[in-house]
Amino acid sequence: MKEIRIGCSGGSYRDWHGPFYPQDLPMKNWFAFYAETFDTVEINNSFYRLVTDRDARHMRDHRRTGLRSSDPQ
Repeated sequence: MKEIRIGCSGGSYRDWHGPFYPQDLPMKNWFAFYAETFDTVEINNSFYRLVTDRDARHMRDHRRTGLRSSDPQ
């Protein structure tokens, strides 16, 4: 049987604050919370601008083991 992975094309949507992200969860913790729920994510911000070293380190340091993404790992 083939694996099916569920994810979204990002995870920093302000409209998700409340319905998905808890109201008391700071935005800096959204990526870690997302990674606990989904096992894949499309990091597509490089379409809009280059990823900064700081942002790349943050994504690397806050992903759980096994999270798959479209960004270079």
